[in-house]
Amino acid sequence: MYIFLLVITTFIWGTGFLATRYTFEAYSPVWSNAWRFIFVALLCLPFLVAKRKLVHLKDSVILGSLLCAGLILQTIGIKYTSLMKAGFFTNFHTLFTPIILTSITGRKFKKSFWLCIFIALLGMGFLCNLEINDFNYGDLLILLSAFFFSLHIILLEKRSHRSNPLILNFSQSIVIAIISLFYALALEGFSTLDPLIPGSEVYNFKVLLGFIILCIFSSIIAFSLQIFAQRKIRAEIVGLIFLMEAIFAAMWGFIALNEALTTYVIIGATLILFALIFSIKTSGK
Repeated sequence: MYIFLLVITTFIWGTGFLATRYTFEAYSPVWSNAWRFIFVALLCLPFLVAKRKLVHLKDSVILGSLLCAGLILQTIGIKYTSLMKAGFFTNFHTLFTPIILTSITGRKFKKSFWLCIFIALLGMGFLCNLEINDFNYGDLLILLSAFFFSLHIILLEKRSHRSNPLILNFSQSIVIAIISLFYALALEGFSTLDPLIPGSEVYNFKVLLGFIILCIFSSIIAFSLQIFAQRKIRAEIVGLIFLMEAIFAAMWGFIALNEALTTYVIIGATLILFALIFSIKTSGK
């Protein structure tokens, strides 16, 4: 059941790529991310006030900061590299997670698991139709973002048992909202809500729909499911399962954006699914 919940999570996040594209019709990536978590924070705040005694402030600050650092580095990196390379290097969290676990906790992994990691990353290369001509500054930032995403996954494995998933997600979202707001203001100045207000001259329903999907589904529901599922699923398996996000994103790109469903994409998706299924079977999870 817990693996199924994580698959649902990746499906929601894959859909979130399409929703994010909608928000870009009116906002920069920086303000899209900032408004997303500001709205989530406003929705969650009344619930947290009522349940404030159950909030683990230290966990919330650390988890929120790690996730926000990953999102900000990813946003900056996309400016300096291609979307294909960004998608590929972001998923290096699949490799970083077991490496960090081995270094910090001494956890050992079978050779078959490392083979699954290699196959999965090879699949991501096909899925992203990757052509690496040069490694640039943007690629480095994307790799750093993947490192922070790995730390977030690993810490959740340790801390998810201590809090209610909703409360922990809501509180980490507020931390992300605060950091993202200050970052957006410092980098780009003030933004307006006019594209989201019906009757405004620049009102755009697609932008509003994008934020609804990102806030309700990608942020509130999906992150809560992740925290709940990580009570039972080990971090390294979680990292592999999260690769399915790219498969669902490619599916929505084909369905809604008329993006090509090439032979490379199909091969990549097949390799990722094979690596995921094999790793779960051999790990006993």
